[in-house]
Amino acid sequence: MHLPRTGGFSLCGPGWAARLYRRAVPRHAFISYSRTDQEYVRGLADHLIAAGVPVWFDYRLIAGEQFEEVLQRNIAEAGVFLVVVTPSAYESRWVAREIAYAEEQKKVIVPLLVEESPKFFRLVDLHHEDLTGGALPGEELVQRLRALCGAAPEGVRPPAERGLPNPWQWPGVRERIILGERLFRRRVLGQERAVAKILDALKRGALGLSGAQRGAGANQRPRAVLLLAGPRGTGRIESAVCIAETLFGDQSACVRFSTGDFTTANQVESGLDRLVDAVVEQPCRVIVFDEIEKAHPSFCDKLLQILDDGRLTDSRGVSGDFSQSVVVAVTDLGTSRFDPAGDEPVPLVLPEMPYPQLESSVRSAVRDHIGRAIGRPELLNRLDGNLVVFEFVSADVVHAVFEHQLANVVHRLHDEYGVELELLAETADALWRRCTARGVPDARDLGNLVESHLITPLARALFELDCPPGSRLTVEGMRWAPDGETDLRINVTPPGAERMRPFTTMNIVPE
Repeated sequence: MHLPRTGGFSLCGPGWAARLYRRAVPRHAFISYSRTDQEYVRGLADHLIAAGVPVWFDYRLIAGEQFEEVLQRNIAEAGVFLVVVTPSAYESRWVAREIAYAEEQKKVIVPLLVEESPKFFRLVDLHHEDLTGGALPGEELVQRLRALCGAAPEGVRPPAERGLPNPWQWPGVRERIILGERLFRRRVLGQERAVAKILDALKRGALGLSGAQRGAGANQRPRAVLLLAGPRGTGRIESAVCIAETLFGDQSACVRFSTGDFTTANQVESGLDRLVDAVVEQPCRVIVFDEIEKAHPSFCDKLLQILDDGRLTDSRGVSGDFSQSVVVAVTDLGTSRFDPAGDEPVPLVLPEMPYPQLESSVRSAVRDHIGRAIGRPELLNRLDGNLVVFEFVSADVVHAVFEHQLANVVHRLHDEYGVELELLAETADALWRRCTARGVPDARDLGNLVESHLITPLARALFELDCPPGSRLTVEGMRWAPDGETDLRINVTPPGAERMRPFTTMNIVPE
């Protein structure tokens, strides 16, 4: 099975100052480059940001997302289009497509000649800024870029200090949520009811209507609050990540806290310090509290304070503002119970259960735990109306997730190493049968099985093989040794060649 490219998108990684705010800047410098030149581009971005030029570039490609749509939107919003010109960029089909779209949008194109290369035919008549030898733009070019982006030379500071709109500003947030509906339906499979409720909550938050019925103080509370419940491995955490990408354009805007680590009063205090630090660093976040039922009751009091006041002061006296955040609590309540006589939890809901019955059972368990077991009815009042119950996924949906995970592997090899991976249909079928030998797993367990039976032996093979960019790896078959180890039979086709000898992860097999 040869899986088509669907692409992906992410902004700058953790630690980049104001990385989310740059996504909201109306005009930025879009950087088009080859992944081979990633280290130079990161230094270039740091240099421009420090000089007051907002930038956007696809630092991490994450497969399976709306890659081209995001690229095109950010090119359309850019004040200037920069091309890092190197031999590898010249050979990149994605760079060529980005240039074509920038021309279609009539963008100002500035080629940055970083390494001597054949000139792109589209850019042959444009002046190339000479940055050979790894040089960075000088003050004259920086001033020009600032002017094209409409940015003042003030460096990187939060939007309130620079007079910039935040990511919730209308109508930009409306457009992102409309586009995000497709992202959810592509990534969170088989959960139409849950996705619809999540999107409704985001729309309320975008309009500033979350909790508006409670009157004064609504603008100080978190933009949206969600309690995601239901069986494990059904897309709850993935939904939180999709919220972050939809609203803020970046997976790293989703920060996750396991409330299993908040089981004592001392743990709550240190955990809240980390929470406040995260919000002080970046107020526009999706904050996930996983397994909320395991948290100490004092944590629930602090959570109620966040939901009511939108602010929290930690043990050091540092105050965090949650009014631009989305708060997501995740729980397994109502799906299983601990059996003291056995090692495995006893299920309380089953896949064949009708959804209304599943939802009623989970909702009853949530109300009983929060309202009675830990005695926090006020918290229940804040969360009950925002409860979203995920349902069991069918075998067809799990198979679609399986294909999506295989596609992610294909894209990662292509994006990181320029290597094409092809799985023959019979090989993919054999892998699916192996992953479902003990019944259809949930999405989380399925990912572990794919890693064990495909990714690990594939990594083993790549360490043994010489696979320069342009190579094709064809997985023609797999077998399992008595000890459970997976052996892949791989044909390697080097760039420009028809066929190479087959290779297995355990030995070289002569033709």
